[in-house]
Amino acid sequence: MLIKVYKPHIYKKMKGVRILSATKSIKDNLKENNPHNLIMENRGVLNISGVKDIDSYDEKQIIIYTEQGELVIKGKNLSVESFDNETGNFKAKGKVNSLIYSQNRKNVGVFTKIFR
Repeated sequence: MLIKVYKPHIYKKMKGVRILSATKSIKDNLKENNPHNLIMENRGVLNISGVKDIDSYDEKQIIIYTEQGELVIKGKNLSVESFDNETGNFKAKGKVNSLIYSQNRKNVGVFTKIFR
């Protein structure tokens, strides 16, 4: 799996992932006009565009930041198949039980994240 990221230190915990860093100018130019779309196929495959970053993930929950705010994906056997930080394209597999949008909390402090 290939993941292009601007902050490679965040994704070091992902097993089987090769990291290719992107320059900020390319990333910013591509993401300024990137629409947010979500396509789910049979509750098993999610293709999402307009993704800014991955906050966290495990087999029960994936939290991502999109152009439209924070998106929490809940389910079983969830896995991140690909994420391209330059284009904002994201793909996940597993049984999806819910998709929950909330206000974008990307700029919260460390203590807020720990105690939420």
